[in-house]
Amino acid sequence: MTGDLITEAELAEVLKITESRAAALRRENGWRFTKLGRAIRYTPAQVEAIITGHEAGGADATATPLIPGQSRLSAARSQPGASPASTGSANRASPH
Repeated sequence: MTGDLITEAELAEVLKITESRAAALRRENGWRFTKLGRAIRYTPAQVEAIITGHEAGGADATATPLIPGQSRLSAARSQPGASPASTGSANRASPH
C-alpha cells in the first residue's frame, strides 16, 4: 500500500513547482495529505484532488480565487454583497 504514496518532492515534480512552493500551497489551500511520523505523503486520490481542484473549470472553479497570501476568510469577506458587519467595516460618516 505504501508503494502508491509519493513524497512532497515528487508531488512538486509532478506539478512542476519547487518543493517549498508545494508545502506553502498545501498549507494555504488545505490540501489533504497522509502523515507518517513527520513525513508527508500523498495518495494517488489526494494528488488527483489537488490537480482537479486547480483546473480551470474544475471542482473549485466557483470558489473565490485567492490572491497569494490571502486567506479564504478574507477572500469570502471581499465578495460582492458581503455586509459591512461581515467584512469588519464599520459604517462611518464621511469626513466631508
